[in-house]
Amino acid sequence: MNAEQREAFVVYLVESLAAVGWLGKTHVQKAIYFAQEAGGADLGFRYVIHHYGPYSRELDSLVQGLESRDVLTVTAEPDGYGYEVAIGETKLEEPLEAYLRKSVESIAECLGGMQTLELERLSTAFYVRNRLPEADRHVWVREVKNLKPKFSEEQISQALDDSEAIAEAIKPSS
Repeated sequence: MNAEQREAFVVYLVESLAAVGWLGKTHVQKAIYFAQEAGGADLGFRYVIHHYGPYSRELDSLVQGLESRDVLTVTAEPDGYGYEVAIGETKLEEPLEAYLRKSVESIAECLGGMQTLELERLSTAFYVRNRLPEADRHVWVREVKNLKPKFSEEQISQALDDSEAIAEAIKPSS
């Protein structure tokens, strides 16, 4: 996917998620992570575990670039917790192909309206599962618990199931 298509994908994702409810930077990070890792979108972002789960510096830079061109707006929340992301005044020239639009819509349907904490739990569980594909459930739960001790083993186990269901729902049809 070229740079213009990546931008169009991110912008359409923001538009689709914002239509469902409040949208923050963490939502964008996690939705793009699922789009790339489960939805088959060839976006090329590298992810590492960060405070709120999988995080991509490249994606953050892309969002900042779109903000600087007024394609997106990123506004700090008045309470000091988080940033709202919305569509800006400038429109992109690059149209998003129909199959990618369908992918974005599936992701927005699955993740739209979720709270940040839920997205953190789901994306971290999916991240660990993807990084340790040969491991068993016990290892996945232990690894997520090491990364995110605030979550109970039951919450982590449920996140493993839920994230896999999300992955199945957004997987491109053959």
